[in-house]
Amino acid sequence: MSLLRFLFAEVCVVLAGFGVAMLLQPPRPVSRIELAGLSLILGQCVISLALFALGGIWPSSVLIGGIALLSAGLGSLGIIRCRQVEFSPARDRWCWLVFVPMLAAIGWQAGTHPLAADGLFNFELRAQLAALHGGHIPDAFYSDPSRIWAHPGYPLFLPLNQAWLYLCMGAPHQGLGELLAVHLAAAAMCLLYAGVAGLTGEAWRGMLAVVLLFLLPAAMLAPGGAVSMWADFPLALVFLAAVIYLVRFAVDGSSLPLFAVFLAMLPWVKREGLILAAVLATALVWIAFQAGKAGRLPLALLPLVVVSCGWSIFLHSVHASADHDFVPVSFTTAAQNVGRLPFIFSAMGLELLAVVRWTVFWPLAVVAAFHVIWTRSLARWRLLPLIMVALLALYAGIYIFSAWPSLTLHLVTSVPRLLLPVAMPALLLIAVAVPSWRGARMPAQE
Repeated sequence: MSLLRFLFAEVCVVLAGFGVAMLLQPPRPVSRIELAGLSLILGQCVISLALFALGGIWPSSVLIGGIALLSAGLGSLGIIRCRQVEFSPARDRWCWLVFVPMLAAIGWQAGTHPLAADGLFNFELRAQLAALHGGHIPDAFYSDPSRIWAHPGYPLFLPLNQAWLYLCMGAPHQGLGELLAVHLAAAAMCLLYAGVAGLTGEAWRGMLAVVLLFLLPAAMLAPGGAVSMWADFPLALVFLAAVIYLVRFAVDGSSLPLFAVFLAMLPWVKREGLILAAVLATALVWIAFQAGKAGRLPLALLPLVVVSCGWSIFLHSVHASADHDFVPVSFTTAAQNVGRLPFIFSAMGLELLAVVRWTVFWPLAVVAAFHVIWTRSLARWRLLPLIMVALLALYAGIYIFSAWPSLTLHLVTSVPRLLLPVAMPALLLIAVAVPSWRGARMPAQE
């Protein structure tokens, strides 16, 4: 019975995401694999925001029914919209023969690795609190000084999606809840494959990117990876989607609504998402002005402003206890601690070479970045190395304001996870930089 309720919850997520994905589709042929990935991740955006808005207002049974009706309504709109959308020829169904064993392996790993650290004490804690209080985390959780170790300011994307499963199942069930790792990994694989294949016109490059993601320990098995059920992998997934649709916008002017949605979701997934969003928003402004499309910027950036400001206002309204990981940003503090930078850059460099988590991924990414910069035919991808460098520089600058007694401990526990979103554009660079064995590029296929 719990499994059937779990499937009901997942169907609601997919229906909601499918409807939003269809409503936001640009006027171009749509890949069914891309649509599958969008349905999985956009559905989680809808469910988490709906629970945040309605949880605690309606009784659990009414809340579940209301969100189910919302999902069914969005799914119906998506089906109606199908008549107006052109789909790409379905010639790559074979790729599911690769995806399914990968996802089965991820599911097995998730089922055999119990939740720990942040996955248990932060996200699972919030999920169970929300499930036991009708989809709403009590306000006292945020203001209780004894809960400061649980980081009250953490956004709620992941725990509310876990809570949705628990609400539908009638009680928390960690074993089934951990299957969200498969959900998230499937979304990443679909979007990565469709994004690379669609932008390069070569399906094998999309599959190469998926295989690289699957074989990357930091993305799958390490703390912060998909099976750990921390917010780092969902953040990397949303960032990947935002980067893909930013490149789409730069290439043909399409997909800006999809980019705007994923840009707005970054700070809703994790606090660090605000840094990622700031870098991508800056890139969008530059692209829009270069293309003479600055008039589209206000609507594209408005969702980000609404989500980030709305979350800040909510935390202020519930008197959330402030974290003490960083001291207030000021020129005085920066001047006093600027001497930390050599050590910070050294620690980040050592992490980039950590074979146990990254194998030889980052050296390959550096080679790919230089190849993309020097190759005229890959000009559309040249923005990605700049995004990566900007993020690494910002990350290094943040640690100038670290309030931890041990800067080394702060770096060791956080840098590996901070690099996971940065690895997404690096994956794209590697996939597009590999020399083709074909004389000409094939048409983009699903």
